[in-house]
Formats: sequence, C-alpha cells, structure tokens
Amino acid sequence: RVPTDIMAWGKTVGVASWVDRLKADDQTLTSVTVFRGRLFGPAEAAEVCDALRSNTALREFYASGHAMDVDTAGKFSDMLAVNETIESICIGDASFGDDGVAALARGIASSASLRAVDLENKGMGDEGARA
Repeated sequence: RVPTDIMAWGKTVGVASWVDRLKADDQTLTSVTVFRGRLFGPAEAAEVCDALRSNTALREFYASGHAMDVDTAGKFSDMLAVNETIESICIGDASFGDDGVAALARGIASSASLRAVDLENKGMGDEGARA
C-alpha cells in the first residue's frame, strides 16, 4: 500500500476519521497536517495523543497555529516518550511560550525517534530554550 498524507481542514468535521486510522495502526498513514482553521482543541489533541501512543506508522504530525495549553503539551510529551516512530512534530501557536515548551521537553528528550521539532513562532524565550 502506498503511504498517504492526511490534511485536515474545516471546523465542522472532527478528528475521528483519521484518529481511527491512527488507532488501527494504518501503515499507509505516515503524515498528518491539521490546518489552522480546523477544530483542534484539548479534547481532539488528547484523542490524537492516545492513538499515537501505540501507532507505528506516523512519521510526521503538524498542528501549528492551534492554541495549546500546558496540560495538552504534557499529553504530547507523554506520547513522545513512548512512541517509537514520530520523526517530526510541530504543535502550538504564538501563545505556546516557555511553559508549553517546558512541558514538551521531557518527551522530546525521551523520544527514540524524534529528529525535528519546529518551535518557530511559538512565543519561546530564553527559559523555553533552556528547557
């Protein structure tokens, strides 16, 4: 099967269709981009993190431009600590800041596979850089 990318947009459609594919460990789903206009709050992020804890196919996850609180960043951190295939991630927006980066840092440090973390335009200062 040929690898596929998912680009999710539109506020009215939830994440269920592609989260189900992540949960099923669909080996063709290797990249997900959640566009800025898409509904992607703490509940949706938690679903994604739960699915990615055991997923072995996804390599890239992009949800830049979505506000993310520290608790949600912590869920991504926990997921990154156990997921063995995510190579690149970009989450949060300009409000992510030092606290969001600090919450994510443990997962970044623990990840066996992560090669790229995009923190551009995430409101990070010196404290976040030290995390």
